[in-house]
Amino acid sequence: MNRIRSTIAIAAMVLLVTSCFSEPVLEKLQIEFGPPGSLVDLTASIEIRDGAAPKSPLAVRLDRLRDDLVAERDFWSNRFRIVAPADDEYRRERSGGKISKVIRRTVMDRNDLARLLDGFASGSFISGTGWEELNLDAGRSDRATSQEKRVVGAKLDSWSQEFANHVGTVVTLLRYLDEHPERARLVVAHVLVKEGLDDKYRRVELTEDEEELIALVTKGNDAVIATLAETDSAAYTFEEMTRRVYDPFPAEVTVTTAGTIVECEGFVCTEGRVARIRKLSLLGSLPALDRWASPDPLMMMVREGERNLETDLDEFLESPRSVAAVPPTAVEIRSTIDRILTPAATYRLRWRTPEPDQVPPPSG
Repeated sequence: MNRIRSTIAIAAMVLLVTSCFSEPVLEKLQIEFGPPGSLVDLTASIEIRDGAAPKSPLAVRLDRLRDDLVAERDFWSNRFRIVAPADDEYRRERSGGKISKVIRRTVMDRNDLARLLDGFASGSFISGTGWEELNLDAGRSDRATSQEKRVVGAKLDSWSQEFANHVGTVVTLLRYLDEHPERARLVVAHVLVKEGLDDKYRRVELTEDEEELIALVTKGNDAVIATLAETDSAAYTFEEMTRRVYDPFPAEVTVTTAGTIVECEGFVCTEGRVARIRKLSLLGSLPALDRWASPDPLMMMVREGERNLETDLDEFLESPRSVAAVPPTAVEIRSTIDRILTPAATYRLRWRTPEPDQVPPPSG
């Protein structure tokens, strides 16, 4: 029972944290290549994750997007209209009586794909004996308004200072854990879970120094999160606004190649045939900021996936600890964010082209 309660407690904590960052509109573009000369399988989807307060600017924007989806005047409908594929699959999903997701799928040749991508990136293809290559040149994002750029710039400045303060509290926490290893599990449990903590941890009395330390770390975490918290006064969440300012791609882009990828630039590639373009947003930049004090409990909180307090405690306490000799300044953090959020100079994939009978069938 205690384990279940702790799992629920930390899951609720994680849900609260990640909801501050979540995007109410999730767009995906999946591109799947067959052999050279074959048609490209393409799927574009828009999912609306509705949690906006009624009549708020965000709710008004989401309702307007639903109207656009019904009238097929949304971004992807307009891009498909330019290419005018001969056949395409168009599917709508509803939740609570409202449109929650639209999926459009079709096939097209490489020239039409380049025309479709031209709304945000210049695409080209080259091939040789046994290989094919995709090149995308997206440049800087032009999706944000001047006002949005000013708002994001000012908010990132203040957030960088809050994150610098947060790093200082994590350094204090890690040093305390090194000095008092027998108290480490208890202290970290209180840091990760605010309410609903297991009795076995609540029954052990904290020292005054530990109570102050936990309060300090919690306050630092909350300040970092609060700046990013969703409000009902804006049509876009801050996570969305950072993407509009920095990310030239309007959707999460995934590319599946006909054969094994042999060269990868700009994309995030793993072994095999799948590559993706990393989203450029503040949430996406967080792992790269875990460099001055590690492990960082905040990074654990915002991580997605199945969560359990005891497992998280084991992972945190067993992770190597490192603290920068010189703590980062707000200016250093801000410049790091700008560097992380700069698009790649080019996005390039080269893959082997297998014989037609060796190409796996399209996914989905």
